[in-house]
Amino acid sequence: MRTRVGYSGPLSLFLIFGSAYFLTNQAGLASRQTWGATAGENSERGANPPKVRATTREYVLLSVVYEYEILGEYFGYVYTEIKFGRDQQTLKLLVDVPHLSWVPQLPASQTEFCNNQTNYASCRTAGNSGYYSPGDVSHNDTFNFPAPNTNYTGYWVEDIVTAGNISVNLQFVVAETWGNMTPRLGLGLWPFDMDARHPSYIQALQQQGRISEQFCSCYDITNAESSGSIVIGGVDLNKFTGKLKVWRINQLPGIISTPATKIISSSGNWTNFTTSSQEFALFTPLSSFLHLPKDVLDSILTLLPASPFTVGDGRKVYTLPCDIQVDPTWVINFTFDELVISIPFTYLISPLKVSEASAIDQCLGLFLPNEKIYYDTSPYDFSYIFGAPFWRSAYIVVNAADKISALGVANPNVTTQAIVDVGGQFGANIDTVVGTPPASSTPPSDSGAKKKHTVGVIVGSCIGGIALIFACLGGYFLYWRRREKPMPVVPDVPKASEEEEIEMQNLQQTPQGPGELNTLVDDLYDDEQGIVQPRQELAGHERVLELPVNERLVELSG
Repeated sequence: MRTRVGYSGPLSLFLIFGSAYFLTNQAGLASRQTWGATAGENSERGANPPKVRATTREYVLLSVVYEYEILGEYFGYVYTEIKFGRDQQTLKLLVDVPHLSWVPQLPASQTEFCNNQTNYASCRTAGNSGYYSPGDVSHNDTFNFPAPNTNYTGYWVEDIVTAGNISVNLQFVVAETWGNMTPRLGLGLWPFDMDARHPSYIQALQQQGRISEQFCSCYDITNAESSGSIVIGGVDLNKFTGKLKVWRINQLPGIISTPATKIISSSGNWTNFTTSSQEFALFTPLSSFLHLPKDVLDSILTLLPASPFTVGDGRKVYTLPCDIQVDPTWVINFTFDELVISIPFTYLISPLKVSEASAIDQCLGLFLPNEKIYYDTSPYDFSYIFGAPFWRSAYIVVNAADKISALGVANPNVTTQAIVDVGGQFGANIDTVVGTPPASSTPPSDSGAKKKHTVGVIVGSCIGGIALIFACLGGYFLYWRRREKPMPVVPDVPKASEEEEIEMQNLQQTPQGPGELNTLVDDLYDDEQGIVQPRQELAGHERVLELPVNERLVELSG
């Protein structure tokens, strides 16, 4: 099977500026009829749709996946799982920017439906998304898909739609015939408020009090190797760093000013590119490519071994060897005033193999000239269109109702959450909210000499500390030994004569005055009697406690 590259048939119907769809469908919108009451378990989906309970939570978190290829066909779409009805029917829907949400109707017999050759494409697309069983409801509120050369039909219903544990009543189309179109959840971002009678998913969330304002923030939603997230009604502070760069261009959300561009390659080489003559650029998840000015694209082609390739429908793309090893330091920097979005060259190579490119496995390159845009962007002439690779490096926020577009530097590989509501009386302000920088790691040493110096200091400190400990222990040991040493024996006083004994007896019988008593004490401690050891013991004790070597040990330990 030939690989289809670019946008499949469904995408041409739901372009980023899909006004043609709404203009051709106004007659169908005007023909809406009153739903009749029905019986049975699912009758509430008709005239009396079920109501959902209110909640104090003011954001919806969608876990999304990005798929380049489904059943051999190239898509490059963002998908999420949505639950319908009280019976929680789970469908995998494409997350789309226009307002329309639609699902395929469950046929009475899937076998008979798929065995009919005319339903071949429809059966394959619904097999990926799943079918919806509406129950016994009215089909009177009809809808006609404005696909060219087709007559795809359906009807409007209302049911409970649940995403991220938040439920809301939503009116959507149940398709009876849909060809190869992909079932989808319409956010209502581009164009905005084109079908006042059928609110988009985000409009319904705000109208029914589930979110404060219609902010939609996206993190890593175009990474085919991991799941990303969309927060409706808030931002996730853990997913970006610093403040957001905010635009309020009185046009459509997604339109931003043209950035300055720099390509940084090996050995610090870099190339600056002059500002394009076009004033505006566009970011959109509906493109898998970076659409670049010719000079920027030519610079990339000198660095990567890309080869031109024409796909089956005549579109021209670039391919590269799937096993190519790209220097991870090569980047493209897009600068918006103080904000710099840096895209590694590794993001420019998809995992999608283009089998017919050559004998060597070739993968699709995600870059094209900006004049090769396979959908209508008139009346705008954009300098850049930032598709899938850009969305991996940038944290992106839009608010279609207030014409707000915002960018931040995405923190890579973050799985934790710190979601805050944005807007309303108590929500965060999009102009001042600040994201959390990623956890920093200890940088490596600049040189081997620095490492050696650091090790020497550590070893010296350890040796000095150990020496100080042993010196203190030795001092205490000497102190303890001296305290245990027996006191010196006082020499015997020479025996007194008979006359001296008689005199001593007289002294014991006669009271002595203070002066005579002091003279006696002085004579007892006279140096000539040799009773001086206690003073020598104290003097030695003081020398042990001083430990003059300690000063040197402290210096060594320092």
